[in-house]
Amino acid sequence: MPRRPKKGKSSSLLIRKLIGKLNQIETSLLRERIVRICEMSKQDMLVNPDKYKNGIIAAGLLEEFYNKCLKELSYENTNSAEKNPTAAPAPAVQVVQEKEQEVVSID
Repeated sequence: MPRRPKKGKSSSLLIRKLIGKLNQIETSLLRERIVRICEMSKQDMLVNPDKYKNGIIAAGLLEEFYNKCLKELSYENTNSAEKNPTAAPAPAVQVVQEKEQEVVSID
């Protein structure tokens, strides 16, 4: 019997192997990049809907994918903290407001 040709590794296997090789900082960086790219892509779909009408992948499927990624990976997601209580909370972003100073010139 002839041997079957080897198939490529599945995407899920490759991603699991990658995550297994990353340290905590690199994993956080990957998460942040995925969230940011999904946010940017979703915004682009709203601004330029014609660009996604005749694509290979349906716009609805892309939007559903972005929503799933954002729901599961976003920093506001409380479900992930409930599943793993030892996980550190997402870093709080502090908004710094600069005071406007009035400049008075004396002539």
